[in-house]
Amino acid sequence: VNLPAHKQRQYLARAASGAFSDEERWFAELELVHHLSDCGKREEALGKVDSVISESMGASSHRRALANALSLRWKITNEEGDFRAAKNELETFTDSQDRQNLAIILIDHGDFDEAERVLSDALSAADPVAQLLIIDARVRANRIDAARELLLNIVSDRVTTRLRYPYAVAYALVALACADDELMNLAAANLRQVPSIGNQVTRHVNNLLEAVEGHGNAPQG
Repeated sequence: VNLPAHKQRQYLARAASGAFSDEERWFAELELVHHLSDCGKREEALGKVDSVISESMGASSHRRALANALSLRWKITNEEGDFRAAKNELETFTDSQDRQNLAIILIDHGDFDEAERVLSDALSAADPVAQLLIIDARVRANRIDAARELLLNIVSDRVTTRLRYPYAVAYALVALACADDELMNLAAANLRQVPSIGNQVTRHVNNLLEAVEGHGNAPQG
């Protein structure tokens, strides 16, 4: 979002106060927690996420909000107990979005093989979100050949506008890890197709574009 930090905070606070249901309010409050954490306001972010956890705990109809809040708390604290709490809650769900969320925290925790097991059915169905998540896991695990193989198996027609950014990032990371000139060119082309969705994304895309283009122009040893 191309708004100054204080404007983003005001917008999210208004969204929370004007919500029509607890779920809408918690969604806005967790977005505010993200914002506060990104701005370095850790204690304030923890206070707000703990409030959502306290309110949503104990009611089965609110378990998804609880799982999201627990996951966010772990990302802020990086404490093992918070990871276990989030993982245990996410494991109670079976739909694709929740399996993806579980895989994300497993990858961030370094549990790459477990993340791949969680997404095994989606990978078998060639779901592009699952494929992109596991490419990230394989790159982090330094399994570059396996990441490259999965990347090249993604059907580009299934990459929606929403996925253009993570798809381009995956291409760039694999290309840089492989030092493959053909992949570098494809990565650059994909990065140029990423829609403008905020200053932070634009900076990241430009940095990756500079890296892949610079690597391609580097003298060969």
